[in-house]
Amino acid sequence: MAGVGWTKRSSKTNRISYTQFLNDLGRQSQSVERPSRIPLRSSSQSGRDRGGATGGVIHNQNKQRSKSQASVGVSETPLSHMKFTPSQFSSRMTSGASSNASCKKPSSYKDPRNLQDKEFQKEATHLVQSYFQEKCPEILINGSEIKPMTIKMFIAMINHLFDVLGILDKGVEPVRFAVSSYEKELPFWMKKLEYPGLITKAWLQTVNVPQYWPHVVGLLSWLVKLCNVTATFNVEEQLNFPSDYVSQSWAVFIFKKSMEAFRYYNAGKEEEYRELCVEVVQKFNEINGLSEDVMRELQEEIDEYKKKVEDPTLLADKDSYDELEQQLKILESQHQKLVDDIERKEIYIDELKSKSVKSEKNCLLIKCQIEDSKKEIERLKTIIATQSTSVNDIADIQKKTEYLDKEIKCLTKECEDYSQLISQYEVQAAGARDKVILQSSHAFNRSIIQLEQMIPELSKFHIHVDLESENVLASMEETVKSLESLKNTYVEKCQSLEDENIESHKTVQDKKQQLELLQQAIKAEESKKAQKMMENAALIKSFEDKIKESTEEEAEWLEKIDALEGKLKEVNAVKENKKLLEERHESLLNTLDQKQQFWAEFWDQVEEKWRVIPTTLESVLDKINKQNKELEEAVNRTIKQ
Repeated sequence: MAGVGWTKRSSKTNRISYTQFLNDLGRQSQSVERPSRIPLRSSSQSGRDRGGATGGVIHNQNKQRSKSQASVGVSETPLSHMKFTPSQFSSRMTSGASSNASCKKPSSYKDPRNLQDKEFQKEATHLVQSYFQEKCPEILINGSEIKPMTIKMFIAMINHLFDVLGILDKGVEPVRFAVSSYEKELPFWMKKLEYPGLITKAWLQTVNVPQYWPHVVGLLSWLVKLCNVTATFNVEEQLNFPSDYVSQSWAVFIFKKSMEAFRYYNAGKEEEYRELCVEVVQKFNEINGLSEDVMRELQEEIDEYKKKVEDPTLLADKDSYDELEQQLKILESQHQKLVDDIERKEIYIDELKSKSVKSEKNCLLIKCQIEDSKKEIERLKTIIATQSTSVNDIADIQKKTEYLDKEIKCLTKECEDYSQLISQYEVQAAGARDKVILQSSHAFNRSIIQLEQMIPELSKFHIHVDLESENVLASMEETVKSLESLKNTYVEKCQSLEDENIESHKTVQDKKQQLELLQQAIKAEESKKAQKMMENAALIKSFEDKIKESTEEEAEWLEKIDALEGKLKEVNAVKENKKLLEERHESLLNTLDQKQQFWAEFWDQVEEKWRVIPTTLESVLDKINKQNKELEEAVNRTIKQ
């Protein structure tokens, strides 16, 4: 919110830094000694003066102070940690009372944090680690870790944080801690900053011991948060002070709010702290005002976003996207169903193939057995032909031959049956495959025809099935893959349109909120302008009364001059004196003409210079009094002569 309302400021508007503001404030109360202060350098100096360079705002330097009287003073940012209340600050600004009469001891804060809580330690460690990874990674181990902690590393972190805060010792030198003295100096400075935690030499000397790790990470996280809060309240970087509004009332206001913000920060009250930030921005918004050009540009931008949101093309695209999404879901379900059917059919075909393989193996075995039987018969025939056998042997051989003939016939018949079964299995497998392919292609083509009306590009995805081709399934799979790529393209386009729509909605909401804030600021500015106009009217009225009084005095002097002229006419003897009086009279008339001309010009400039009315009035009255004195002296000289 810090930049709303004054981003289009004129280039002629002079920016005033918080440093100049504090210097002007210090000149108003030069006689006031302000105890307990840490002068802080500006944010622009703190980044380049880390080597120990001097800088900052010095208020009421006292070279005779000892080190024990080093005090905490006005910050370069509104987060100053002074030890007196805003009411005391205001009274000192006006009365110039001695600082010793109202100096108070620092108020003690109860630490609201539970340092022993594991969750707190984890969050604090992450906060410190992420801060130094971004701002100063060379301090960390390998540029990313704060464990294991060493004393040298701990001192480097503290020096960096104090340097960012811009804390100066005696208003001149930046605070730098060394290994030999940090055990004594760090508690002193943290007490000045009103750190709520406990700082002892025991854990300062052993920062790497796990027992004292909560105290170490508690101190570092507190300083990191203080740096973030200070950056939030950096008036010099975030706000442009109006050149004609460096006044004591604004100083008191920003000081009070800074002290309240510091108390909320120490107490851990985030909601109150946010409300306070909003109040400060609104106050500055009331002071700085808003230009009509900025309001006009914001309103035009809001109207443009509204038109984009209500664009019929976008709305039609969204409707078509919803329909396509539904059709895609249906198509995906059908595709999945077809894939499942194909898998089942493939399993059935594999079973048939395994059966046919087994049948072929059985046929081969039977053929082998037939061949063996034939060979055995031939062998027996040769034996019979070459050898003399008995009748009984012949009978046995005939029986065996008949038995083998029967067995050969049976095996031949079984082989024929297996061949028929294999051919049937092949026919069934081919029929099942063709049926699955046809069903899948028909269902796919029906879905494509339904979607062609919305997406003409789908017409090229029709599947023409050739059952005699060997690559039917491969071509179908390629078609499905190309269709899926097209689907992904449409899904990405629809997603981008939806993201743009959501982003435009968010932008419109943000602009509406900004417009509401600007309208509130305009109302406050109008009420303030009306109040200022009333005050100006009262000032102009009082100024008119004073002008009337001065006019009456001039009339009286004119009457006196007329009387003197009558007396001078009666003195005929002194001609030379008469001539001198006439010349003086002419000079007085010229002076009166000049006065009238001056008043005419002044009335023309009253409306433009109403802010400097008191100083102008004083200068005019001084001039009138001076001229009246000259007239009196001239009259007295003429009377004496």
